[in-house]
Amino acid sequence: KSVKIRYAALITEKNISHQTAKNILSFFQNIGKDLNVLKNITMCRTKCKNIISNVLCSVETERIINNIQNTKFSIFIDETSDIRNEKWMTYFVRYVDPETLDIQSQLVKLINIDAKDCSVEKLFNVFEYKMYKLQIPFLNIIAL
Repeated sequence: KSVKIRYAALITEKNISHQTAKNILSFFQNIGKDLNVLKNITMCRTKCKNIISNVLCSVETERIINNIQNTKFSIFIDETSDIRNEKWMTYFVRYVDPETLDIQSQLVKLINIDAKDCSVEKLFNVFEYKMYKLQIPFLNIIAL
């Protein structure tokens, strides 16, 4: 019983959705079948950030790109700046996932742009180039 209370407290403390609590528990129960895996794993903030940035991000981005290469989608493009005054173009899509039929809203790319020239023409050229590099057909865009 105390393990359940500690688990519920962790979910609350880390502000994790209660809806995902069961999935997280199942995940650790499956890993926990081999206790040595859990005992020997180490994960600091830097390692976790690097795994997310260098592994998970590229895998997820590739999955999204594969989906929108073959699916109609809406696209939202915006320009923003960060605290260092660098300019970024966000490339956000919304589409129906062909496997689950769920509506997905996903950030595809965050593109660094030249802060000296953020004209509409320059933004479009950057966007057009990125679409070409990712092999995403313009004909798949149904709304902008």
